[in-house]
Amino acid sequence: MTASQHAILRFAQRVLGVQMQTVPEALNPDQAARVIVPPRLWPVIQRLGDGEYGIRNGDRYRVVVKRMVIITVLPPRPLGGSP
Repeated sequence: MTASQHAILRFAQRVLGVQMQTVPEALNPDQAARVIVPPRLWPVIQRLGDGEYGIRNGDRYRVVVKRMVIITVLPPRPLGGSP
């Protein structure tokens, strides 16, 4: 699995609270995917394929995966809110 530049930016902004405008060239998309998606989810994503997967904070943060590429990190769901 790998992460798109867009997903890396959204993870930094939404999950880490770091405001970045561009992704540093030295940042490896494969390594970024390992940071964004917890290791426990890798087999699930490999088995189920494309979709949305909760990643942190009680699954408030979700990633969208297509063809084994993390394409974005969605904004958090409100606590106690509907999906």
